[in-house]
Amino acid sequence: MMLVAYTSMVDDETAKLFVFAFISAMLLCITTWSKPYSNNQGQILDILETSLLTARFVLYFMVAMLLILFPSPTTTRMCAYFVLVMLASVFAFALLHIFAQILRQQKHNLAEEEDKEAEVEDSEEIMAKKTTTQRVAGQIQVFKLTIVEKVIPFFQEDDAEKWILSWSPASGVPSRVTASRKSARRTGRQSWAMEDCHAHSPGPGLWSRIRPAVLKARAIFLRFGTSVQRSSVVRAYEEFHSLWLDQLEQNHIPNVGTLCTLVASHQTLPSKGDVGETWINEAKKVLEDSEQKWRLPAHEFTETVHRLRSLPIQQALNLVKAIDRFFAMQDFHTEANARRKSKESNPTLLYIQAKDGGSPEVVETLPYIPTEDGGRHEVVETLPYIPTEDKDDLIDSLTKLPLEPFRHVWVLHQGQNFCPDRHVMVLSNAVLVTYLFSL
Repeated sequence: MMLVAYTSMVDDETAKLFVFAFISAMLLCITTWSKPYSNNQGQILDILETSLLTARFVLYFMVAMLLILFPSPTTTRMCAYFVLVMLASVFAFALLHIFAQILRQQKHNLAEEEDKEAEVEDSEEIMAKKTTTQRVAGQIQVFKLTIVEKVIPFFQEDDAEKWILSWSPASGVPSRVTASRKSARRTGRQSWAMEDCHAHSPGPGLWSRIRPAVLKARAIFLRFGTSVQRSSVVRAYEEFHSLWLDQLEQNHIPNVGTLCTLVASHQTLPSKGDVGETWINEAKKVLEDSEQKWRLPAHEFTETVHRLRSLPIQQALNLVKAIDRFFAMQDFHTEANARRKSKESNPTLLYIQAKDGGSPEVVETLPYIPTEDGGRHEVVETLPYIPTEDKDDLIDSLTKLPLEPFRHVWVLHQGQNFCPDRHVMVLSNAVLVTYLFSL
């Protein structure tokens, strides 16, 4: 716009106004389509950018139309009032969110300072050493924290407005349900459940009648309504897949349980510092207690994906693959237990073919596998694969399997013969792992 305004690219002054409106419209379209900012706090940065660009486009367009058409004074006055109200509303909307963000940041900073002071033993000797200025500064800090805690509830959702997901590792791949909590307990199968935290019924009075409308309007303007929280979870899942498939260049798609494990373990991580190994350990703790139900707020999904994106590539790969391996082994044990209970006599074959530097993939099922006496065992179907990359990882996975229901296990990795236990034999020169059931 500066180039158009201060050069002779467009000579006519009226035409310049149309060019300004056209440029504003193009920037508005690009911003709306690309959404360049992060998916944090209900995409508020994208909303603010779109609102400001829309106001600028309407302003330039209205001024250009008034100068070209020369409408009546009444029409001009109405257009002026409309533009004035629009600009005031947009600026008020922007200032509202700026003030809300300042309050959130101030509360976070004050809480961190309070935690640091709580770690220091507040003995009589330390209190005696404090100067009057330090004591006054401490009182001011407490007063600021009190004011922030009184004001900030209006600018953030309370427990009754949060969209919370309940999840446990026992289900493997969770499913989202819309049934009530009572019906979820009755079926016993849902592990991905929205918990509707309803507020108490309002009492009589004017405020009780207008309170629902005020809360609804507040949720719309501050971007933390139920639909916004739900869409932020969906977009966080999409960003997680995009990170895994595009940036980390992996071949398979992790399930929802993997993301939920990351979110649950992320809640216990420190806010700063290198958390690569710590995150893996916390994820293992979450998976060890498979029956525990975790409460996962919607905003945690977005923060988890952003934190995962900030990790080094190898640490992110190790973290997600460790969680993936747990769910793959869980599926395998579930299948093995089902076959043991059904006393199925037909043999079933599972084999893994690993690519160089990539995760293994299940390939086409062989029609048969040879036996020691030259016979053949027919193959019925293929079981889910066990993620692994190298020899040591494969041995570790095999030694953790319940080998009692297996008649034979054949293993060969890159032409190297190795036998983790007496059930293992070499088949052929291929990257092959087979599990043969004979019950």
